[in-house]
Amino acid sequence: MNGFIKVGKIARPVGLNGEILAKAFSSLDSITASGSLFLATRSGRYEEFFINAFREKKAKQAVLSLRHVDSRDKAEILSGMTIFQDITRLPAGNDEYYWFQLKGLDVVTVNGRWLGKVSSVMETGAADVLIVRNRDIEILVPMVDEVIKRVDIDRGKCVVDLPPGLEEATGTRIGPKKVRCAR
Repeated sequence: MNGFIKVGKIARPVGLNGEILAKAFSSLDSITASGSLFLATRSGRYEEFFINAFREKKAKQAVLSLRHVDSRDKAEILSGMTIFQDITRLPAGNDEYYWFQLKGLDVVTVNGRWLGKVSSVMETGAADVLIVRNRDIEILVPMVDEVIKRVDIDRGKCVVDLPPGLEEATGTRIGPKKVRCAR
């Protein structure tokens, strides 16, 4: 897979020397590990910005100093922009996955029952949650070790062991949208 994915957002300038506060969607490594980040230009191209220095502020926030961004005015222009990273530069970790890797995986129980496909991932305070959809139902599956037993990106599969009642408690019936015709 080639291309760019969203990994964070520039929140605001910090100080007068061009530093910016960056917020990562996953880990800070997705922004800082390669030593540069990309911002989308109005023309749709990705412009690379080299990171001179950074300091962690919180778990998913860092203050970055970017090459050629040396004033508050230049930093202000970047405020609110989405940070992208080249997929080939993302750091790999053991038992860690990027959301884009999880989307589309088949989700099955440890007994082999197919629950659906991961349609999206939702961030919550405690743990990320997989939103699993099949034709009729959408269920929420927390990404915790007690529930997620195995993720096999290469085979497109996620094996889960749902606690009793989870499927009923989080399941929402979905169906085709009703369309009204005007007379």
